Amino acid sequence: MPNQAKTIAAAIAPISLLPPELAVSVGCRQSYLCREVTDKGLWAVIPATLASGRLTGVIVEHGVLPIRPGREAEFEAAFATARPLIAAQPGFQGISMSRSIESPNLYLLLVQWDSVEAHTEGFRKSPEFAQWRALLHEFYESPPEIEHFAAIG
Repeated sequence: MPNQAKTIAAAIAPISLLPPELAVSVGCRQSYLCREVTDKGLWAVIPATLASGRLTGVIVEHGVLPIRPGREAEFEAAFATARPLIAAQPGFQGISMSRSIESPNLYLLLVQWDSVEAHTEGFRKSPEFAQWRALLHEFYESPPEIEHFAAIG
């Protein structure tokens, strides 16, 4: 597999390691494969559609997040705190955050959803989204660019 394809595959098929109580409440639903994978009792939570190699029905929210220069470490810490807020949402399938090599204050957020509505009508209108905004939006240099994508083949 070419390097670019490996990078894309890694970005859209995240594996989250969670303590069992979060794995059960957040991840281990019908749409996930869950396995205890560490001697510390952490569970791997993998979206089942991604684990099976199929992206059918998965919507990928693609967000380009410009962070205020010099605040990257604070943003990353805030994102770690905010991550469970989105992971608990109905229709959530997975999430990854990547940092640009060429532009260190630019981040790429990829969130897998069951549908666009799970993001726009569900998460965006939930009390958890207000908490997400309070934790993260102060770090944005300008508003993030958000688009939704569906696999075509």
